[in-house]
Amino acid sequence: MARQVKTSPILTEFFNAVKLQNCEKVKKMLKKREVDVEAVDPTDPVRPTAIIIASELGHVDMVRTLMQAKPKHADVNAETRLGRRAIWWAAKRKDLDLAKQLLTDKTLEINYMDKESGKEIEISLHDKN
Repeated sequence: MARQVKTSPILTEFFNAVKLQNCEKVKKMLKKREVDVEAVDPTDPVRPTAIIIASELGHVDMVRTLMQAKPKHADVNAETRLGRRAIWWAAKRKDLDLAKQLLTDKTLEINYMDKESGKEIEISLHDKN
């Protein structure tokens, strides 16, 4: 029997706005401190933060919005339960624009091991072609 997870309507609204790339709504919710930029999606078993979800979906503008959030910006090194980070998704997607955006944060750790595969993450800044 699957365990039901309780979540607040505000948190649901926040993660829906992230997934739908509604940057203005996300900015307003964070500015009003309705949600924490580091909140995890309780409905997802791997517990991603908003920046990880936006990276998985390839939403560069949302990633930028979360990285520039006030009063606190998103942690680019946040991990899911599987050890996936935003930069992992950039590498997996071979998304140069996403990687470049994440690399603007000087705290980004690009040399780390993926917990599930045990492999080191490699980022190449070459075009997809």
